Amino acid sequence: LVTTYAGAGTSAGAAFTMNDSGFRTVWGRIFDKDGGHTDYSTDVTVISAAPTVAQPAAATPNPVTGTTAVLTVLGASANGEANLTYNWTVTASPSGAPLPTFSVNNSNAAKTTTATFGQAGNYSFLVTIGDVFGQTITSGVNVVVNQTVTTITVSPNNASLDLNQT
Repeated sequence: LVTTYAGAGTSAGAAFTMNDSGFRTVWGRIFDKDGGHTDYSTDVTVISAAPTVAQPAAATPNPVTGTTAVLTVLGASANGEANLTYNWTVTASPSGAPLPTFSVNNSNAAKTTTATFGQAGNYSFLVTIGDVFGQTITSGVNVVVNQTVTTITVSPNNASLDLNQT
């Protein structure tokens, strides 16, 4: 803080940059022309910019020929990626299909999760990337799950053909 009236500026405010988010105490001093002064302080919360998407949501494989796909995304934050939370939701699925399940969700580890499907069809996923201050950004990915044959049944099971017959 300035210690004399002569050293004080005439501006009613000042701007400065904080290098990181957090809680800070800001001090101010008001001088009168006779050299007297009064100090003031207030606590402020500095919130950095919202997280960003460093790598958009993706699915591997896509299209899916089995029952699972690995969903990935990566966020970035001035407070560090390790402080981000990833929350996956299903925004569209085939009519009557059970909702896919996630191997991990709503945590930092969920930047990579395995979705398990119960039915073939088109699915849409939205991942919300959030920071400790409640700021969020989203990224989405569409996944196609192809129907695959898992068993074949021949009926009648005792059918027989003679040689060269159809």
